[in-house]
Amino acid sequence: MSGKIKNLSLSVCSFKMGKYAQLVLGPAGCGKSTYCNIMYEHLLASRRTSHVINLDPGAEEFKYPATVNVRDYIKVEDVMESMKLGPNGSLVYCLEYLLQDVSWLLDQISDFDDDYLIIDLPGQIELYTHMDLIRQFTELLQTRLNYHVCCLYLIDSHFIVDSSHFISGSLSALSAMVRLETPHINILTKCDLLDGSKGLDLFLEMDITSLIAMNSQEGAGSTSPALQEYQKKKQKLNAAVGELLDNFSLVRFLPLDRRDEDSIDRILLEIDNATQYGEDEEPKEPDDDID
Repeated sequence: MSGKIKNLSLSVCSFKMGKYAQLVLGPAGCGKSTYCNIMYEHLLASRRTSHVINLDPGAEEFKYPATVNVRDYIKVEDVMESMKLGPNGSLVYCLEYLLQDVSWLLDQISDFDDDYLIIDLPGQIELYTHMDLIRQFTELLQTRLNYHVCCLYLIDSHFIVDSSHFISGSLSALSAMVRLETPHINILTKCDLLDGSKGLDLFLEMDITSLIAMNSQEGAGSTSPALQEYQKKKQKLNAAVGELLDNFSLVRFLPLDRRDEDSIDRILLEIDNATQYGEDEEPKEPDDDID
């Protein structure tokens, strides 16, 4: 009797986790592959069983150990040769082909019952902002496989050099967020490669007043009347969009510094909060019944 009670106690303390997935988005060269490797190693150190999945049929090299690689199924260069399409058209064709018959994809990931997925997606932003392919894949994960999904939109911090670039990147991130309709987190990557963090807080804190002031100074040295008129119109548009983002708190960014464990911990905490990680834990059924 006491042995069975002991077994029951151990069984009840052993929990069954839900399914969770990160979808890593962002333009080419923003550091998606590096992020996937950083997060994989961080989850490994945190004793979470995770798998990185490459869904970019054009990516020949990546920094992480890919459990699933879409290039084992279809490759961009093969489509370019057989269909006589360009790189972007071939990429779209590959994803359409993959999602028209999802049996291969389901076969690859259906056995990951309680494992954490990190999914590396292509860098063509039109896939997130203008087309439904990534949304279809997201819905497949959520509705058919019951995953809690969080989308991460990555932007290279070196791209955020002035208010115009920052607002452009913010709108791209917002477009992906609205299009995909999932929990969404924006990340500034490669912060460890910046020459100090001077000026970065301005963008992380969304200091719109300072951004508008910076915006009004851009192009101020131009001597061409036509260019000056263009700069005034651009500054007015940027100021209006910046105020819109600020008034409704639509976009904010988290910094990623691979040298700083705290920055990685903070990002994972935000993802866990967005996906409600661990809140649907259920005790496993005991192996033995109590007499």
